[in-house]
Amino acid sequence: MKETLEEVRKAPRATHNIVILFVISIIVLTACKSSYERIYERANSSITSTYTIKKFKSKSGLFTGVHFNTHDSLGNIDALIQINKVNLEGKTFSLSKGTHNIKIAFIGKKTVEIKRLKVNVNDSIVIKTFLKNANLID
Repeated sequence: MKETLEEVRKAPRATHNIVILFVISIIVLTACKSSYERIYERANSSITSTYTIKKFKSKSGLFTGVHFNTHDSLGNIDALIQINKVNLEGKTFSLSKGTHNIKIAFIGKKTVEIKRLKVNVNDSIVIKTFLKNANLID
């Protein structure tokens, strides 16, 4: 009889430890989750251009903007970025909420145009572009 009473007393502790371990695991997994959540992805592949747009929603709310990765057949290039008819240098830009028209160009390459890119507050957008060679002789 004493042995069964001891087993009954030990069982709730073991169950209690398992529940605590489970709760701690859930908290750790939630905390390790990325600070950005993908909400949109669009790809375009045509004769003149190839690009991919990945839109993430920032959970921290610290950044609203766009980052460009531009490539050609030889690797990374520093292309000219034009947002709403304003030429910009660099790869990462802060944007305001609204609709933006983007052009990406480089010497001897076909220009990539992205029309009506919608940006909301806390959006973090990554645009990966492959610039194709322009036909210099027709």
